[in-house]
Amino acid sequence: MGIFLWLPSLAFSFQPSDHVWLGSEPSRTQHYNVERQYILRHHPAWDDFVADDGNGWHAQFDELTGLAYRAWGPSIWLGQTDDPLIVEQQIRTFIHEHPNLFQAKTSSFMDVNVAFQSELDSWLVEAQQYIPLSTTAVNDLDGSLIHSAPVWRGKARFRIRSGWLNWFGAQHLPESMWSASSASISASDAVRISQIDGPHVDSVYNNVSAELVYLPQERAGALVPVLVWKIESETLEPRGIWTSFVNAESGELINVYNTVRYLDGALSAEHDTRTVDGEFSVSALSYLSNGGIETDSEGLYSSNENGVAEVRLSGLYTNVLNATGDNAVLQVSGGEQIFDTSSATQAELDQYIYQNHIYEWAEEHAPHVVTNWPRSQVNVNINDSCNAYFDGTLNFFSAGNGCNNTGRIADVSYHEWGHGFHYYNLLSGEYDGAMSEGISDTVAFLQTESPYIAPYFGTNGSAIREVSNDRVYPDDIVNQVHTDGLIFAGAMWDLWELMEGVYPEQEAYDQTTNIFVQGLRSGPTIPESFDAMLLADDDNNDLSDGTPNQCTLVEAFGRHGLGFNGGEGLVTLAHVAIGNQPANSVEYVLEGDVLVFAEACTDADIDSVEVFYSTDSGNTWQDWPLTLSGDQLTGAIPAVDVGQVVQYYIQAQDTDGGATTVPSGGSINPFSFYVGELEEIYCTDFESDDGGFTHELLSGEDQEGADDWMWGTPLGLSGDPSYAASGVNVWGNDLGGGNYNGAYQADKWNRLNSPDFDVAAYNTVLLSYQRWLNVEDGFYDQAQITANGVVVWGNHTTVQSIGDEHHEDQQWAPHAVLLPTGGSEQISFGWEIISDGGLEFGGWTIDDVCVYGVIPPEDQSGSGSDNADGADYGKDDLFVGCGCASASAPETAWLFGLGLIGFVLQRRRD
Repeated sequence: MGIFLWLPSLAFSFQPSDHVWLGSEPSRTQHYNVERQYILRHHPAWDDFVADDGNGWHAQFDELTGLAYRAWGPSIWLGQTDDPLIVEQQIRTFIHEHPNLFQAKTSSFMDVNVAFQSELDSWLVEAQQYIPLSTTAVNDLDGSLIHSAPVWRGKARFRIRSGWLNWFGAQHLPESMWSASSASISASDAVRISQIDGPHVDSVYNNVSAELVYLPQERAGALVPVLVWKIESETLEPRGIWTSFVNAESGELINVYNTVRYLDGALSAEHDTRTVDGEFSVSALSYLSNGGIETDSEGLYSSNENGVAEVRLSGLYTNVLNATGDNAVLQVSGGEQIFDTSSATQAELDQYIYQNHIYEWAEEHAPHVVTNWPRSQVNVNINDSCNAYFDGTLNFFSAGNGCNNTGRIADVSYHEWGHGFHYYNLLSGEYDGAMSEGISDTVAFLQTESPYIAPYFGTNGSAIREVSNDRVYPDDIVNQVHTDGLIFAGAMWDLWELMEGVYPEQEAYDQTTNIFVQGLRSGPTIPESFDAMLLADDDNNDLSDGTPNQCTLVEAFGRHGLGFNGGEGLVTLAHVAIGNQPANSVEYVLEGDVLVFAEACTDADIDSVEVFYSTDSGNTWQDWPLTLSGDQLTGAIPAVDVGQVVQYYIQAQDTDGGATTVPSGGSINPFSFYVGELEEIYCTDFESDDGGFTHELLSGEDQEGADDWMWGTPLGLSGDPSYAASGVNVWGNDLGGGNYNGAYQADKWNRLNSPDFDVAAYNTVLLSYQRWLNVEDGFYDQAQITANGVVVWGNHTTVQSIGDEHHEDQQWAPHAVLLPTGGSEQISFGWEIISDGGLEFGGWTIDDVCVYGVIPPEDQSGSGSDNADGADYGKDDLFVGCGCASASAPETAWLFGLGLIGFVLQRRRD
């Protein structure tokens, strides 16, 4: 509903005594209806802003004014200054440049209050809106002339941090709602009406003043600014400081309230200390605000009258509701009172205490979240068990089925609030589900200082999770958000513990919390979280100087597979994979670089760089030294006999014994190329069409996504690439989009089939294509290539005692498969995925598929180093890719072949 405007009779209001009145301020309740919010979100006024300065911004709209009641998003540069006059001008300029956003002229904001919040390097700006009068009024109490009147609580509010605007609230009235009015009632008449029609007609009023104000009233679903006299006065008997609103045209007393609050004492509640373990504590019922009672941070309130007030568990920060019965009502009668389950259910009392605690934490460490989400609504005792959830409100289930009432567990309260914190803390990026679970667990342990999340979640005393874990990205990603979120939560727990080894206890906590809060504003996902935390730690826009906690961050997040280089170390080995090579090459030239990050964090140096290569399908490997000059890597693989497929990977060794490989798995997923002369039978880059490929489900339940092969542009989900090897189109398992997450399904066997190719003229053919494959260890999931239904290649396979040596391409890799035709006149190829019941990856993505006929070595003009000296061969002479036509690549296409690979951490499957 709109403004609460009435002069209540005593029968419908609380009266602490026979002769005192409290009343309440006129205020509007902001509603959030999904349909209306959707319409307003797509209004041209908001669309224009998003298309201009507000890309990535979000808003909650005032459904009656249509304005963004609160809006937040990626910061907009206004310019940094320490002059409040310049800040005011910046805000006026911003309003002027976005007339549709504010729907009011800059000149209508006549009072601008600018305050600096030094702790956050922030300017807080409030611009008060004024609406003109149709005729000039005279205040006969002081003789002043009035040309315009302020709108009651009609302000545009802004927050600027370090020169960047990151929040505003349009809490004024659009000009379309203005209706200039004139005052028919004088100020002195309005004063008389306020006293005669008010609750204390016989009292003596002192310190009387009057001001014309436009008071928005809701009429037939619309807001109308009503011109009123706002009268302020004071009485001694009864004690009161009064504000009254008298209609300046009709003389009606619209509203009156007393700013002196009655009854005095202290209110507290007995609550579960942390969880349902029999331990109880007594804490203040802070910030209650209803029933005529307002408590402070200590639960104190004051009054000069006695009486009984009925007070709900609703206050500044939270409103607690009982889902299975009457809401709690506390009988406040003065003095010190401690409320227990005789006045409310235990979950109601607990949640009021817990929510106040978390909001006090947020006021200190994340005040912007409180600005964006000032009050939580909590529903307790929901008729279900063993869970809790956040959907904009916080919802906690009753006891049952071996679980305690989740509303009685502080960790669950903090965790569910943490989801809202994640959302309202965002300025950009993603609201990622797994990340949100990790964030919420971190919010919880920052309150409890315990790695165990929600002890006594089960009636047997068990906790639901433990954040002090060794879960590593991406090995332990299981596509279950609570479990996957433990990777980030574990990194944050380790960061806090490591920071305590560097700083005193409180400083370690404050720095960890600040990194956490500020880092999450960019909306990182789990693999991006290290970068976000590192940037948040940076104190001078220079990451090269230690930042200052870079080494601690590297260690903490590196334990969980996060950080530079995918969290696998401080060294990145990058290399452009080479393609098929001509017969007369004396060597196969390799280039790349070795980058060392955070040099201040290690004393190790790169000791050697070698290439490991094999010509017998990886059964044996030979090594050859490469040269490192600065960070540039050069060298070559020695020539091999013509007619062979060479597999290879590069490894950098440091002085501490650490190794870095490219590709990431080394011998598990090596690059490969063919040496010798070839004749093209077929090549496609999948740009103009799908190449005539087909696909089918061979085994498993036939459901949507079971046969998940797609032709199109990959979206980079579940380890898939975000770009094609050439052009824009590829074939792959589940490329993402819509209901698809990029991963193949469990317990499925599906295949992509090529057309039939005429190979009658050849004894041997070569399949050469670009591969980006992510699949579980072959002991569990199989990625296979078939030729005429016969398996000719399969992914790396271990045994059950290992089972975690997954094939995980992190770049497009040339893959050459050589096979005899066996007298077949036609051949077709298939790419298969055979999955088990758990742990699914991104599967196949393939591009630039070519089938070549192999010219026998004895028919070729040369063979290896015996046929060419190689002196005139350089990088540009190498055959790269399939050699088929493709769409033009962007200028950055050379990056596609780079391997950003680091130290490998091998782990065992649980």
